[in-house]
Amino acid sequence: MREVARLLLHDHLALRAGEEERVAEAVDAAGVERTRIERGRRRRPATVFEKVTVTRIACRGTGVEDLHPADAALNLPSGMHAHGLARPAAIEATRGSFAEARERVDAVTGAGAGHRQIQELVLAAAADIDAFYDALAPAPCTDTTPLILSADGLGVVMRGRQGQR
Repeated sequence: MREVARLLLHDHLALRAGEEERVAEAVDAAGVERTRIERGRRRRPATVFEKVTVTRIACRGTGVEDLHPADAALNLPSGMHAHGLARPAAIEATRGSFAEARERVDAVTGAGAGHRQIQELVLAAAADIDAFYDALAPAPCTDTTPLILSADGLGVVMRGRQGQR
C-alpha cells in the first residue's frame, strides 16, 4: 500500500510539473530579481511514502541562489526530509534512543532516514520551543481590561434588558 501511495504522490507531482507556469516576477526577500528560468530542475525529498521526484522551474539570477516557486507552493522543506517525517521522529525520540526512533520511523514510513538525519529532524522540530512557550504567556492587564470573578463556580449570568427574552 505504501508503494501505491508513493506512486500516486509521484504522479501528482509530475502532473503539477507539467502544468507549472513561469511566475511574472521572481524576487527574493532581499529584493533581488531572478530574470532567467531553467525548466526540469529535479529534487528527491524523502516523504512518509519513501523518496519521490519533484520536477520544477528554477528562477535564476547572477551570483544568487536559485528560487523555486513550486517548492513554496508544495511547502517543501529546505532539507531532504519532508515535514511529515519530523513529527514521528520527534515522537519516537521522546520514547527512547535515536537508534530506536530511526528503526520505528523507518518501519512505519519506509523513508530510510539515518541516525544523524533523525537527530537533525528532532533538533529542528524543537528549535522554536522557547518562542512557542513565550507566545503562550499572557499579556499584562491594563486599566481597561475587565476583571470578572465567579465565586460559585457557575459562571457569570448574563441578563438582557427588560422586555428582551
